[in-house]
Amino acid sequence: MSEAVAIVGMAGRFPGASCPRWLWRVVRESQRTTRRLTPEEAEADGVGGSWTTRDDYVPVAGVLDDVDRFDSAFFGIGASEADLLDPQQRLLLECCSEALEDAGCAPELFGGRIGVFAGVGASSYRLLDGRTSPLNLGTADEALRLITNDKDFAATRAAYRLDLRGPAVSVQTACSTSLVAVHQAALSLSRGDSDAVLAGGASVRVPHRVGYLYQQGGILSPDGCCRPFSAEAAGTVPSSGAGIVLLKRLSDAVENRDHVYAVLLGSAINNDGSPKLSYAAPSVEGQVAVIETALARAGVDPSTIDYLETHGTGTLLGDSMELAALNRSFAARRNEDRTGGCALGSVKANLGHLDVAAGVTGLIKAALSVHHGTVPPAPNSRPESPDLAETARFRLPESAEPWPDREHPRRAGVSSFGIGGTNAHVVLEQAPPVRPPEPPRPHQLLLLSARTETALAQAAGDTSETLREVPLESAAQSLLTGRNARAYRCSVVADGPDEAATAMREARAERIPERRPGLAFLFPGPGAQWPGMLREVYDHEPVFRDALDHCAERLAPRTGHDIRELLCFSSSRDSRASRTLRRTDVAMPAVFAVEYALTRLLDFWNLRPDALLGYSLGECVAACVSGVLGLDDALELVAHRGALLASLPAGGMLNVGLPREELRPLLHGNLAVAVDVGPDICLASGPLSELAELEARLTARGVTCRRVPVDYAGHSAELDPVVGPFRDVVAGLELGPPRLPYLANATGDWITAEQAASPTYWARQLRETVRLNEDFTALADAECGQLLEVGPGRALTSWARRHPDIGRGVDVLPTLGGEASVYRGLLASVGRMWERGQAFDRGAFEFGHAQRRVPLPAHPFERGRHWITSPEEPVGEGGGPVRPSAAERSEPEGVARGHTTTWERVLGVAPVGPDDDFFELGGDSLVAVQLAAAVNEDHRSDIAPQDLLRAPTPRKLAALLGEDGFERTGDSRSSLTALGGSPGASSAAAPPLYLVHPVGGGALVYRDLAESLDGTCEVLGFTARGFQDRLDPRRSVAEMARAYVAELLSHRPEGDFWLGGSSFGGVVAFEMTRLLAERHRAPLLTALIDSPWPPQVSEAELDAETNAARLSDAPPDVRESLVRLRGAHVTALRDHVPAALSGDPPFLYVRASESDYSSENHPESAWREVVPGMLTETSPGGHESMLRHPNASALAAVLTSHLPGGGSGSAS
Repeated sequence: MSEAVAIVGMAGRFPGASCPRWLWRVVRESQRTTRRLTPEEAEADGVGGSWTTRDDYVPVAGVLDDVDRFDSAFFGIGASEADLLDPQQRLLLECCSEALEDAGCAPELFGGRIGVFAGVGASSYRLLDGRTSPLNLGTADEALRLITNDKDFAATRAAYRLDLRGPAVSVQTACSTSLVAVHQAALSLSRGDSDAVLAGGASVRVPHRVGYLYQQGGILSPDGCCRPFSAEAAGTVPSSGAGIVLLKRLSDAVENRDHVYAVLLGSAINNDGSPKLSYAAPSVEGQVAVIETALARAGVDPSTIDYLETHGTGTLLGDSMELAALNRSFAARRNEDRTGGCALGSVKANLGHLDVAAGVTGLIKAALSVHHGTVPPAPNSRPESPDLAETARFRLPESAEPWPDREHPRRAGVSSFGIGGTNAHVVLEQAPPVRPPEPPRPHQLLLLSARTETALAQAAGDTSETLREVPLESAAQSLLTGRNARAYRCSVVADGPDEAATAMREARAERIPERRPGLAFLFPGPGAQWPGMLREVYDHEPVFRDALDHCAERLAPRTGHDIRELLCFSSSRDSRASRTLRRTDVAMPAVFAVEYALTRLLDFWNLRPDALLGYSLGECVAACVSGVLGLDDALELVAHRGALLASLPAGGMLNVGLPREELRPLLHGNLAVAVDVGPDICLASGPLSELAELEARLTARGVTCRRVPVDYAGHSAELDPVVGPFRDVVAGLELGPPRLPYLANATGDWITAEQAASPTYWARQLRETVRLNEDFTALADAECGQLLEVGPGRALTSWARRHPDIGRGVDVLPTLGGEASVYRGLLASVGRMWERGQAFDRGAFEFGHAQRRVPLPAHPFERGRHWITSPEEPVGEGGGPVRPSAAERSEPEGVARGHTTTWERVLGVAPVGPDDDFFELGGDSLVAVQLAAAVNEDHRSDIAPQDLLRAPTPRKLAALLGEDGFERTGDSRSSLTALGGSPGASSAAAPPLYLVHPVGGGALVYRDLAESLDGTCEVLGFTARGFQDRLDPRRSVAEMARAYVAELLSHRPEGDFWLGGSSFGGVVAFEMTRLLAERHRAPLLTALIDSPWPPQVSEAELDAETNAARLSDAPPDVRESLVRLRGAHVTALRDHVPAALSGDPPFLYVRASESDYSSENHPESAWREVVPGMLTETSPGGHESMLRHPNASALAAVLTSHLPGGGSGSAS
């Protein structure tokens, strides 16, 4: 092993211990958790009294709670598949997920490849299913039962369900499986195949709550007690359990400040070969060789090993041979007496023999021993074996002991030996210190999410109990960067663990919206700033600090002040600093600098606005952020603006609780409506004396009014003397078009490029009434779901919340509000935005504050019962199901009943009623292929999988097959499949939508999207040639496009339509649009749904698309043709270069919010080279999950909003 490996995460299920933490308690306290089982328990599991009353029946085993229960929804597994899925593989999935969370290794955030090396035991669960055929004739039904139970699919299923992109390898070496998996995982890290890797195994006996039959001379104990290295050792006890560890290269773990349980210094595996008593017997020679090799690779002297977790089965032959091998391997170890001997132990004495999970369980025990600095006791070991009593090298501790204080780090060895002779040994060492943490923030933002609201409540309770046990800043970091973000969320800001625990228990769950809310930044004017308000932000956020430093250094010569001294280093009680900050010539540039620096910080966190609205001075910030002004020009502008206003006679502004129409008649002299805020608020402006008189009159009438803390009469005739000079200043600056839309104060509408570059507009903006009321309405029309006030105070927050057009569903949040700590308020608003679906860069958020990771409670599982049911089926002479009689087939009810039997067999659900819906029963595209094959076999029919769309119940399918002239959907004569909507319905709000298949050729992938568009339009899908027939697939994008265009025009010879496709389908749709535009039949809209740019598709992506492992769920009789079809599509994608289009047909690119691409290399940028005017949107979900519920409805809304008359997007 070229580099040491760190164990950074672990998870497990053990008899009497639901996790490694409780396993350590069992081990430390020398508990025995195998237990005596009652006849009633055995009876409930199908083992009757004829077995349990036998003299040789031993009613003891290691059992697990709830092996029949599983949270299938958490892993995206349908109910029928979950019923069939081997409980061993369910446990493996759960433990893999928990180990990742224990390590704080979120697949969606991890920058490298995560692998899986794991194994499970032989599946006895499948034998419960009386419908399993022993003939293995390759039917779809048999294929489903095979892939849900066979060992081969354990690791790849975990990789698929957890979205892991490293190697996924199932390991099978009997009892040594899981420790061999650890060895292979470590090699994967050293070779660079993985950057983190899960390793371990799971074993579940079925029937579960039953004992065993003892046989003289066998390996099982006669009395249900396992006694490794005892003089009374007579056998082991069967048990169930699972264990998974997450490994990383030690250098990466140290760099990342991971929680390291122990370090794997070296490991080895080998096989005994043939020189031994029998195939199943152990070998001293083999064990010596593997131990010595592991020690050599670890580079340590055997005398430095203070604890050995042995294979230790408690059999006389096995223990004797293992002890002989240990004596030879550790011959260099010399002890004067046994007090200095190496301690031995075996977790089988506590738990029984966990079969394939035994090795990793011993590893977890040894790692925890090294981690805690405690040598564990060896239960059931007295009296000792005579072989052990003869040597001083080894000893069996009777109770837990402090680890010996030696001159070297704590070290341990772990052995696991499999029947058949594959041996494994691992050398562990105490973890070295990780990198010291960076300075923490004074306030901690804790983010927590879960799949459901009830799971979030439980997670909040579990986490709150842990917060008092770990540093709060470490917990915050572990939650921030170590967990996938799920649909239900809550956030907490706290300064200490008690506050955090209380707040987390009381936090309100938020369900993220189906579509990411649009985000608008609101930039306020001056008035709410105070001395020292930014001290914490400046001290703890380097990006903010750098931006403010830049502004302060350039403003100092103009203002005569260092704004940092005023905003960051002065006391809030400093009256002199307060007066200086009130001066207009200081306040304006200072507030601009604050808002600009805060925007840079938010941008660094990837909180980027879709639109901007600045109030008065804030519009200058909006212009700078949108690219109209460069930063230095913007600083020049605001410095002049402040100086010019400061040169005017003193004036003021008054906040008045009246609408503009009612206030205007009350204004006399030089008073003016400066700001039209909303239907019930305006700001009046003018000379101080006139303003005081107005305030007195309004107060006498009972009108609420309040002075604004400025000393100039903004947006009134009082500014006329400086309008010309200000225009001249603007004329000397370089102005460009806005790259980000923002609202104009002077017009109440979106700024145009001409206005943004016009000095005259900027003069109007200084002088005229601010039309904030209309700006708020325009912002509401843009459907921004979150408004963030970026700057001091809460004025815009308050005004926006009161505005009737903003709406209750919109979040309006401050950043630097009036709280005692504006920094804490900023963090709280970031958390609130995340709760409501706003994505931000959690890795960037930790910049400058990186902490050590700590284990925290994993996502709770909400398990339901999933167990095979075996409905009695009549069996014909040939072993197949009995077909309905001719009389039954002549009656619709009889035909429907005949179909329900087929459906029950394929779906694994019983009973199925005649009107039960295929998709609601958990059916998907794979099951549709299986069901179509089974129906055709049982009922001598010829249906296609797509026929289940128009006949999704047994009754409807029976009726469909009974129709005269039945024609299967999507046969070789037609590529089109109707996915939803009513053909030609006059009530449809939009013309038909045609969707092109992705790689692989099936159109059923769009079913959820079609369902979400029901009532909007008819949806049709193109299915690839070769998907449901034996025809050769089309070999190029151009060939597909030509064929589909011809079929589309034949299907819709006239009238409007729109077109789209996901991934590869979007590439074909683009080429179709090019051909259609040449015929002057361009679609109303062409939607590319997360489609790649073909020239940039990597070899890894091409390999992933053609990987046959991804088709492991397909029946064998279709797998070959589907692999061939995928290969043809991938070749077509690789060879295609999109060409420019004639005309300007409208295009929309919809990217997945959980994109695999970075912002720099996203395909949409390349597509713009051939479609410069392409609009872009983001829709929730990943590359594939964005098409499925619950994300499909959001995608449907995005698509329809861009149809003519349906809305408009932004050319971002």
